[in-house]
Parts: sequence; structure tokens; C-alpha cells
Amino acid sequence: GMLTNCHQDVARGKDKGSQVVMSDMTIESAGEDGTLRTIFTAPGRDIAYEMNGRFDSPSGRIRLVPGEWISDRPSYWNPCAVDGWLSKDLTTFSAVALCGDNMENICAPGGGEAILRHGRSQFLVSGAGDKKVNGVYKAATMDDHRLNPDMYIEGAVFIQDGCASIHDGLDDDDCLHHVLIHKIIGNHRFWALAPIDNGEAGDAIYQAWSEDVEPPFSGWRPVNSMSRPPGVSFVADTVHLHADIDPKGKLMESGDYLYLVLVLFGVLLWGAAIRLASTINVTSSGTKVKGKGVLVR
Repeated sequence: GMLTNCHQDVARGKDKGSQVVMSDMTIESAGEDGTLRTIFTAPGRDIAYEMNGRFDSPSGRIRLVPGEWISDRPSYWNPCAVDGWLSKDLTTFSAVALCGDNMENICAPGGGEAILRHGRSQFLVSGAGDKKVNGVYKAATMDDHRLNPDMYIEGAVFIQDGCASIHDGLDDDDCLHHVLIHKIIGNHRFWALAPIDNGEAGDAIYQAWSEDVEPPFSGWRPVNSMSRPPGVSFVADTVHLHADIDPKGKLMESGDYLYLVLVLFGVLLWGAAIRLASTINVTSSGTKVKGKGVLVR
């Protein structure tokens, strides 16, 4: 996700990119008592250190304080505590930096804000006139050999994960060479669909003006052609997230309970019907009830 510079007044100079820092947070361990150990990194900037704290499951609140440095500490970076909230579907963490001596928010307006999405977030690009860009895009990782780590400095990167099942006539060789990337163009941020060229994002095929941490679902346009623009939709498997993160905490929705009750009721009826059939014989002359010696005409 993204973290805004605490000192926005300083960051508003020529270096527009310093206003926003791309950020990753990895959960290393989570205790049953709510304790968390995480690692914060700033991709492309060689910054990595521990962030430790607690998670309150009922409210979704997470409070973390800086721990040991993993990388060398640069002189320009001052780690701050964070106070944030995890969304109910476990996909999004939004937080504010507490950089004061007493863990209060002293950042400039708009500074110290963070929003991060779960690494399993995936987006479906579909309907583009240039069919090679269509397909599912997953969050790129620093160890993906197809990408230069410097691509992460400007914004989030999602890499194409195949599209043969979506459009006939194309295979993975055609489809695994594009990125969905957030980048700075001029003084603004744009999301772009672009080919991968020697580990870098090439010239955009489609782009959409958006400062959002997520790619926009609409508002796309072709850059150097008249090709039909795509649509984008969110396809993360949140059920899988629940199963992985809190296997005992998954609660069934009311519709699931109703379905379970109906299935159980159906099983009971079926069992009753089988038992009844074993005690009643239907004949052409009447019905014989076993055990009583009675013939009902």
C-alpha cells in the first residue's frame, strides 16, 4: 500500500514522489492473546524494521510500535508508531502514524496516513480492445524475476497472472507480460496497463487518472490508439483469507444457517420415510401394518 510523508509541507517541493512512500507490512507471528510481530518495509528504498503490538479482534483495531531495525537505518527516516483498523473482510488496513514523543499525531494535514491491501488482492481486467492486457492481475512481489525492484518506488504493482481461460486464441505466452501499475505522470498519479520491457513498465496502453491505492474500475482510456478501454473488477478470495488467518473465527452468515437447517430437516424426513417404508407394505388389496396383525381394507 501507500504511506504519506509526515512532513507534507517539505514534500510539496519538486520531488512529488516524496509525498507518498510505497509500503509493505508482513505479519511474522500472531498470538492467541492478540500480540503481533510484523515487519515493515519500503520497497526500493532498502528500509526494513520490526513493528510489534496488539490486535483487538472484536473491533479490528491494531496498534504497533517500532522495533529492531533489519536494514541499516537511513538518516532521513524516523520510524513512528501506528494506530489503525483492519476491515471486516481482512483485506484492508488503514492507519495513521503517531510520531509524537507521547505517541500522538503531530504530522501535517494529510501526512502520516497509510492504507495497505492484503497481498492476495487480485484484479480482473476485461473487455479491452487490445486483448493481450485482459486477465487476472495479482500483487507483485519483490522476488519476481520479471520486474526491476525500482518499479515499486512510485506505486503499487500488480502483475498479469494469465488470461488463456478468459479469451480464446491467447495463451500464457501472450498474456504474462503486462503490469497494472500506479505511477506518477507529471504532477499527478495514474494507474496504467503497460507491457513489461526489460523489467520495467513500458509505454502505457491504457491509463486512468486516480490517486487511489486501488486501480479504478472505470475511467480508463487508450493512450496511443482507438482501442476499446477495459473494465477492472476486484476478485480477491476473502473466504480463503478468513480460513488462513482465523480458521476458528469464521462465522456463518444467517443464510448459511438457514441452508444447514433445511439440509438437516431434509435428512430427518428422508430417514423417517425409510423407516416408515420398512414397517408398511402397500399391496393391491390394501395396506398391511407389521407388528399388529391388522389388514386395513
